[in-house]
Amino acid sequence: MNNFNNELVIVDGFSLLFRNFFAMQNLYNIDGLPIGGVSGFVRTLFKVVDNFNPQYCAIALDSGKPTWRHKLYPKYKSNRKSTPEDLVPQFQIMFEACDAFGISAFKGGECEADDWIASIVNKYKNTCSKVYVCSSDKDLMQLVGGNVYFIDPFKLMIMHEHDVVQKMGVSPLQIPDLFGLIGDASDCIPGVPSIGPKTASNWINAFENIENIFENKDKLNPKSRRGKFIEFYDQAILSRTLAQLKHELTLPEISSLSYGSEEEIIHEFVHKYKMSKHIRKYPKSITTNKQSFDFIY
Repeated sequence: MNNFNNELVIVDGFSLLFRNFFAMQNLYNIDGLPIGGVSGFVRTLFKVVDNFNPQYCAIALDSGKPTWRHKLYPKYKSNRKSTPEDLVPQFQIMFEACDAFGISAFKGGECEADDWIASIVNKYKNTCSKVYVCSSDKDLMQLVGGNVYFIDPFKLMIMHEHDVVQKMGVSPLQIPDLFGLIGDASDCIPGVPSIGPKTASNWINAFENIENIFENKDKLNPKSRRGKFIEFYDQAILSRTLAQLKHELTLPEISSLSYGSEEEIIHEFVHKYKMSKHIRKYPKSITTNKQSFDFIY
């Protein structure tokens, strides 16, 4: 039996898949099936699990359908390019990987992976000694604080509250206000024109949030940006709402987040997609915890 700690790792599944795909998009198995993204996803997942050896693990996924954010702001993520052809078949392979490894995966409804991650953090952070959010998405840094940490899945760099402040210029809880002011071009969140991170963080550190900034608008400098903020105040509030995460999605008991599978099942998955050349080592915890769980939608 492994000496598990009472910790939870939450993995942003598509973040790992996409990053690995663009790093290895010319990788195919011997049958010509593209596997760069999914084989990298598996290796990165195994590296994280092997390093932290948590008692619980969950993977959050986007549904690929319009969300509540699209209803609120139709231009949300409208700048995204169509999915590369070689990536399309790797989504299903990734779903099968989660199933083969006995790791619970969460997706569905009108929510994004970020909302599932926030809900998982909110529900289980008082149950677990530590919670690690594993992603490349800086939006998720707003969840950091107390026993909740952010992990860069590729460098395995752990960030706590003071690290987020140093990187973002504001506290984790103020990150939605930051994006409310500066926007987020990657998601088409508009923010306020002409306001950059330095001005936004200075205002937030002085007045805490967008509403208080507006109440103290006569004190804002430089004046040119003050005028833009007043003009686009409603857009700043909208942008902050788009950047905020839902925390109240329905989830099962923590025991459902135990993970692991029979070694034969993992071998079967790896050999089915002829990835044994690229995935040669399995974390001990994955292959010795003899339980398997269905996907949760």
